[in-house]
Amino acid sequence: MVQLLPRDRFIIQTPDALQAVIARLDTQLEPPKTLRRSFGRNHAPYEGSVSESGFTMHRIPVGRDSFIPRIEGYFETPLGGTSVHITMKLHFFDMSFLVVWPLFWYSASLSMWISGSITDTVALLSLGMPLFMLGLFWISFWLEVERSHNDLLEMIVGQVPKSRQHQHQKLFFLQGVAFVIIFSFLSISTHISEPPPAKEVPESFRSQ
Repeated sequence: MVQLLPRDRFIIQTPDALQAVIARLDTQLEPPKTLRRSFGRNHAPYEGSVSESGFTMHRIPVGRDSFIPRIEGYFETPLGGTSVHITMKLHFFDMSFLVVWPLFWYSASLSMWISGSITDTVALLSLGMPLFMLGLFWISFWLEVERSHNDLLEMIVGQVPKSRQHQHQKLFFLQGVAFVIIFSFLSISTHISEPPPAKEVPESFRSQ
């Protein structure tokens, strides 16, 4: 279930033994790399490590994907199977960006408004921009959470319930709506900030 805070906790249960679960996860992982080609595809889908004590991992991005959750988990072995306790949370650097960027935006907008560089209307519109962007980032994070959740279900259990597939589709639709809203917002702001065209004085009045 989507929450307000960028954190998700859930449990995946399987009748398989712990060693079988570890082996399945390990086949989808590779060791972390300090430098990685942005558009390289010759790699496992996730990077991290797994052992009997637990695992840490995250999806390897392709291109400029961002807001990919950090995944941590540990195992329990009740009678008749394995329980995998999983936590997904936003990376520290992404969280820091979400705090610093709005502060920078509002500081710059306030400075330009005080100096008279922008009109009152544009200044008011600029107040809503960080809120729209934070909404887009929030949706992007939960899209990644749903994607990784489904991947983990596929790795551990071998199938993804249809209800989870529908949840991912709904979030993808919301992301598209957010892009349209932000694009429209930017277009309106640009149009308002443009100075009105100068009125040309008729030739008959120029000599007077």
